[in-house]
Amino acid sequence: MRLSVLINICNERHLLLDCIQSVKPIASDVVVTDMQSSDGGGDLARSLGCTVLPVPWAAAVEPTARLVGIDKCAGDWILVMDPDMRLPEQTRNRITKIIELDEADAVDFYCENHYFGQKVKHGHGSQGVFRKLFKKRVFHPSFRSMHTFFRDSTLHCRILRLPRTYPITHLGYQSVGELTLALIRYAEQEARDDISMGVEFSTRRALVVPLKRFVGNYFLRLGLLDGWIGLIVCSLIAWYAFQKECYLWELSRDRDLHSN
Repeated sequence: MRLSVLINICNERHLLLDCIQSVKPIASDVVVTDMQSSDGGGDLARSLGCTVLPVPWAAAVEPTARLVGIDKCAGDWILVMDPDMRLPEQTRNRITKIIELDEADAVDFYCENHYFGQKVKHGHGSQGVFRKLFKKRVFHPSFRSMHTFFRDSTLHCRILRLPRTYPITHLGYQSVGELTLALIRYAEQEARDDISMGVEFSTRRALVVPLKRFVGNYFLRLGLLDGWIGLIVCSLIAWYAFQKECYLWELSRDRDLHSN
């Protein structure tokens, strides 16, 4: 059975080569959706034999850009990657076996997260489990959140969660500024998604969720063991939860003002 790999890019040429090389040994084709890159990433992907599809820029790649790419994937299976992700050899071998033996219809992976050039083993960095591999025939688009898009779209099938011995390496963010800007962008988009689905601003949620997020990541998931990086990441993730609620408050207020 054929495996297509889907990658989205937006000015990440410096990361793209290693990503493509890590999936090439098992991919029958690689489809790259290009959100208006200006750094030559699309040209690099073409030179490596990938199919490149121009798509409009968006704050989040899910769902629109992903749907465009999935439609063009020729394989029976689809593996979804980002330029900052890598497939270790043992994970490639495990994917090949899953496909050959038809062990599942969709597969969840742990992400081995790196922030600021360092592997983060605890806190927020320890909980990255994502549905990255699935049969194309079981994919039925269902969007509630950018974070759960593939999980929501592949619910009714055989699902396998691989242990941490078969991870996807995620290089994450190389600077505090890069992470902060990404979280601002995602917080606003998530708030827009929420309000479009009827979610209302909640003062209680704005006060409670960020605190729970920080306590859970820093103390219960032992983010404190990752030193200063752990404190920075756990704090920014808690701030992200608060920022999303701020955007939701603003959008709710603007909607109410325009409706009066």
